[in-house]
Amino acid sequence: MRQDDALSSVVSEMLLLALVLILIPSVTITLMNQLPGDRVPTVNIKMAFDGDSVILYHKGGDYLLWDDMKVIVQNSDAIMEYHKEDLKPENARSTFDLGNITRPIRVSSGVTVQLVAKNTVVFSGLVP
Repeated sequence: MRQDDALSSVVSEMLLLALVLILIPSVTITLMNQLPGDRVPTVNIKMAFDGDSVILYHKGGDYLLWDDMKVIVQNSDAIMEYHKEDLKPENARSTFDLGNITRPIRVSSGVTVQLVAKNTVVFSGLVP
């Protein structure tokens, strides 16, 4: 066995190791960019009127976290936003799920009520 043969073997192993160390992170980063984004929740909401206020009923579909929800009431003059503190009933679970209702929200006739979750409008209705 010659001394040059041993050196050639070590160099080839080092080159192979360097190639693997470069390719594995490249492939991993490429695959991580192919993951799907967040899914938009699908919810069936019923809007009920009680005099001068509106209540939102969760009739089915995905649950929503109270922390991620807000209700936007919009008329021609102003926009009002209602968050968890204004919507979540006393002793409610941490999710707005099947059968749950929100606290009454004071509205007037002709306004648009939107339920927003994770920056996506999941319900929109017009108050008659």
